[in-house]
Amino acid sequence: MVRMRLSRLASPILLVALAAGVMFFRLADKALWNDEAFSFFVARGGIAATVRFIAQDTQPPVYYLALSQWLRLGHGIFALRALSALAMALAVAPLYGAARRLVDARTATIAGILFALTPMVANWAQKARAYALQTFLLSIAFWGFAVIFTAPEARRDWIGQGLLRAARTRDPRAAVTDLGWLAVGLGGGLAMLTQQPAGFFLLGLNVAVALAALPQLAGRWRWLANWTVSQLLVIAVWLTWLPWFLAQIRTNLTPAQIALRHTNFLTSWGGVIANLQGLFGVSSLWRAAPLFLAVQLVVAVLGAVALIRAGRAIPVLVPLLVPPIVCAAGFWLIHPVFGYVIGEFVFSWLPYAVLLAAAASGARPRVAAIALVTMILAGDLWGLRNYYESPNQPTDRVAAVIRGRMRPGDGVILSDNVAMRWVLAYYLGPARQTALAGLDISAEWDFDRLIRTLPVALRQKRDWVVLPGGQPSSVPLASLRARMRQVSVDHIGEATVLLFARKTAANRP
Repeated sequence: MVRMRLSRLASPILLVALAAGVMFFRLADKALWNDEAFSFFVARGGIAATVRFIAQDTQPPVYYLALSQWLRLGHGIFALRALSALAMALAVAPLYGAARRLVDARTATIAGILFALTPMVANWAQKARAYALQTFLLSIAFWGFAVIFTAPEARRDWIGQGLLRAARTRDPRAAVTDLGWLAVGLGGGLAMLTQQPAGFFLLGLNVAVALAALPQLAGRWRWLANWTVSQLLVIAVWLTWLPWFLAQIRTNLTPAQIALRHTNFLTSWGGVIANLQGLFGVSSLWRAAPLFLAVQLVVAVLGAVALIRAGRAIPVLVPLLVPPIVCAAGFWLIHPVFGYVIGEFVFSWLPYAVLLAAAASGARPRVAAIALVTMILAGDLWGLRNYYESPNQPTDRVAAVIRGRMRPGDGVILSDNVAMRWVLAYYLGPARQTALAGLDISAEWDFDRLIRTLPVALRQKRDWVVLPGGQPSSVPLASLRARMRQVSVDHIGEATVLLFARKTAANRP
């Protein structure tokens, strides 16, 4: 018995090890993204300071609170990103368990490999943001969903009966169904407290339950009642953040505030299509991306056919398709922000990996299965190589230019959407960051402390202007050139760094 249990644990352990190798590989090589540096400043002050800071942000608290404790290990780039890398690697274990219950062990193994080697998954795993932790928590909910979807006891017993039976028989396996209900409720609730887009995945699970139960309502009313209890647990967990969530909406997430402070949220239909292609294809392949998108879509269709034949289409296809469909409809009918969030649905790779693996493991003849797996893995490995070799925007070099030539009393002017504020503060360090006017990081949305008008810019003898990706300056460059002298301009990657100094009597025209 012990040997059998160890053998069943071998596959998920090896898959987690594979995923960890992918997620931690060259983890600190790329320069920090601006939002990653924001995560650092939110979490660096401990739990109480983190909660106060989050109230000004657009995200719930769980990731930042976890990071605030994680940063006790260090403040370097590796330590900052390691929490995400670990969370994404661990997500493979619940995914394996879900796929094994929904299909079989072979499909579960292939799904774990596909998830671990997906460039999109590795990309979000190497960001000091909430996406990886959200995916891990949703993988737990997905495992619980698979348990209660497949276990006969879930339709027969009330919640709690399995635990009582386990206590009576001293067989922990009798409590698995109750653990499944708990995983759905607690994992889903904590995922909602990590990132709001988790709600789209949970909506997909609810739609799947409705589709499975309604045709046989008379025989599944107890199952639906138990599911309702699990969703009430999700809601109860999330409601702990409701007052702050409402404040966040008023401060940052009204249509007017999104247009002012989150212009990158205002995507177009072209952006929606690009996000869908990135979600269902292989990222980081550039010109080859359409080819491998076509390959994966063909495999997805074959997987759907295999799951339909096995009677397992609903628990895989519905959680996969509902989030992007709902968001595309929301983009069309409500607000462009719904189209933007599709690009962040890395959690969709939980059911998507199962779908692709179902095609690969069930294809006949066997040579076709091997060819499908080989083609998909070849695209993944190619995309991973490109991802690892593609540098982020060189924010560290931008900060180095300023650090090497700044003087006491200098100021910094950022782009109109305040890009690079946090990453400059991270790389400059506390002493230099506080010495630069316009780089106050004590509050996220206190724009009065930033240099955003010409009169404020003229208070300094010199002003640095940092413009990533050709973004416009918050103080028009024409106005600066009319009142100040341009000393230098540096092009660093896609960023432009300009230095302006006051005109003196000797250099005025």
